[in-house]
Amino acid sequence: VAAAYFFVRTAVLGGMGRSADQSASFLGKLVQVGSGLAHVATGSVVIRQPLAWLIGFAAWGLLLRATVRAARTRDVPVFGSFASFASFAPILWVALSVTPLLAASWIVGARYFYLPAVGVAWLAAEALTRARTPILVGAVAALAGLSAGQSWSRRADVLSYEARLSAARRAIADGLAHGYDTFHVASGIKDIDLAVKADNRFAAYESHLLILGDVPASFVVVPTSRGADLDFLLARPPVPPSGAYHFGDRLVVGLARRGDDPPLDEVIARLPSIRFIRLRLGPGGRIIPRDLTDTLKAQSIEGTN
Repeated sequence: VAAAYFFVRTAVLGGMGRSADQSASFLGKLVQVGSGLAHVATGSVVIRQPLAWLIGFAAWGLLLRATVRAARTRDVPVFGSFASFASFAPILWVALSVTPLLAASWIVGARYFYLPAVGVAWLAAEALTRARTPILVGAVAALAGLSAGQSWSRRADVLSYEARLSAARRAIADGLAHGYDTFHVASGIKDIDLAVKADNRFAAYESHLLILGDVPASFVVVPTSRGADLDFLLARPPVPPSGAYHFGDRLVVGLARRGDDPPLDEVIARLPSIRFIRLRLGPGGRIIPRDLTDTLKAQSIEGTN
């Protein structure tokens, strides 16, 4: 399995693919891991910092205390037998799944803690099976409330994302129908080029269609007919360090990081047919795309005079 993983990774990344981003210090990474583990117990929406940290670390303290007590009730010294060691298996899971995270540049985001969360859930389940009924009911009710709150907030985010992406796709489809193939869409959507092209309606245009966004360090599929046009837009140093992700004959590259992106007048000069799309909130909450190309080009001309 490991050999297959490294083979596929090398083929896609064009090498081992280490990140070229600035890395946090080792102490900073430990703080990030601790914060992430605390938020596994509380989420990050319903309960905010610093209360989330206090509750999260308190929950960890209770879970560890329950685990030690469970090991001792087996009438053997802690760590003294396999039966005792089994009580600490969930903690071992968390430790093993967290250790590789220290290789990341920045350990920020819930996605880093999906596997550790399995160990935390396992640890909580072991503790609750030995808890009294009132404690069990209270813990389950609290977890259900947190989950419902997180899900409700996430649902709003997903609906907003889908509405903005749908509006962007409508605007790009209209632009393609009028002969344009280069767009800048201010939508707050990272990797909007990939998101739009995931719709099969745009497959026929992929060889020349380019969609830029307003989120730095986004990724785009390089149009096969115009790879050289993108050099001034790419991240330096490149993302990934090998230059591109390889998926068959498709190349996926990272655009410039925040602060390194080219100015508006250079973008217009190098991509004269680009269309600038801005999304606006219309009646009834509907997202309406507006083409502000003429306005932005006029402002660029005034700024250079």
